[in-house]
Amino acid sequence: MDHIKRVLPALFESIPEETGIGSFISYYCFLPRILNSASDALYCVKFLTILSELKVPKMNFLNTLSATLRSLMGAVQCCTLNESENIGIFIIELFRLMDKWTDV
Repeated sequence: MDHIKRVLPALFESIPEETGIGSFISYYCFLPRILNSASDALYCVKFLTILSELKVPKMNFLNTLSATLRSLMGAVQCCTLNESENIGIFIIELFRLMDKWTDV
């Protein structure tokens, strides 16, 4: 983890804008995985946690979360039963994470 913290700023220095990263990660990384399986939905929450802890440069956590939730709200209207269960698992775990943060 220490190596990642040292290398991380160099990886993101050439990216000009902050909001584009969150939308990109949300659309191409989180949304497909959340819909795929329950374990992938849990992985996405854990990955969001790690991104927040690492304080990834030029990535706003709230913008990423907002883009992810907006994408899920659109997908929930036309998804299968299994996909909707996976969305529910993601949201429950996300609320647990936020609850943990508010207890600190």
